[in-house]
Amino acid sequence: MSAAVYIAWRSRNKILRVIAVASLLTAVVYVFTPLTAAGQEGSPTGFFTNTRYLVPGLVLALVMLPIARPLRAPDKRAQMTLYFLSAVYAITVLLTPRWATTYIIGTIFLTLALVWTPAGLSLARSRIGVSRAMVVGIAASVVLLAVVLGRAQQVQYADQHYVNPLPFLGEGGPREAYEFAQKQHDKKIGIIGSSEIIFGQYGFYGNDASNQVEFIGVKGPHGANRLPTSCPQLRRLIDEGGYEYVIMSQYTEDTGPYNTGTPNAYQFPIYAWVKNDPAMKLLISEPTIVPEPDYVFKVTGKLDPATCKPEKRPEVPGEEAIE
Repeated sequence: MSAAVYIAWRSRNKILRVIAVASLLTAVVYVFTPLTAAGQEGSPTGFFTNTRYLVPGLVLALVMLPIARPLRAPDKRAQMTLYFLSAVYAITVLLTPRWATTYIIGTIFLTLALVWTPAGLSLARSRIGVSRAMVVGIAASVVLLAVVLGRAQQVQYADQHYVNPLPFLGEGGPREAYEFAQKQHDKKIGIIGSSEIIFGQYGFYGNDASNQVEFIGVKGPHGANRLPTSCPQLRRLIDEGGYEYVIMSQYTEDTGPYNTGTPNAYQFPIYAWVKNDPAMKLLISEPTIVPEPDYVFKVTGKLDPATCKPEKRPEVPGEEAIE
């Protein structure tokens, strides 16, 4: 970011100054966005994932780094800057556990097509005197190759997206539930639970995206969709929804009074509310998955709200139950 500040202040190139200012404004706006520290009060669990909104500004600032005059002149300093950035890149690649090695070939091609080919053609044109026709021919060949490979990737994605949930879910999440939903077609699936269910709901639409996926909630004004707060209410909502399958986590929040004893008025034991109903046939159970277990049920009939057992919610100091 220091390089961006320097270029915005000292550079005579207007285009570079605009890019530098854009990166700085992106960083400033990020600080004021509501989701920079998303999560329960005192537990900003969404901070890591929401740093992606800062990435565009950081990438622009990173581009500014080797352009700033103090780092590119004289030549020896520019060479040291190149070595430093190369080392940082190598360390990042080697130490990042989620670096997908299967994408390296595509990354190399995009780098060649978008960076090195235009730069090489420009140098060849100005220094070697390569004809304009040859430059156009090489550029057209690269574009044609990109279209062919891009179409192949498009078809591959359409046929195989989320078939293997591991690259998307990483170390946690409803893997078996994903694999199950991918094989379904034209099914109505109700989902309810914590973030592992809600944020990953696209995978439940199936490989051909023909499933109808709906959050099981209490409809309210202005598009509100609130959590059911009792066993009878949840069972009635499942009946009203006419779902063929229900995919859920054990609780509606990862932490709270039922499993950690911490204040959280929005944690409810939804799995316990439905697991003993005869109309709910358990198909898949992932008890060891993180951040919490998930389950897939087949709905075989009408649920009975009257058979819900009386429940006393655990008392947690400092927590007020929601209405």
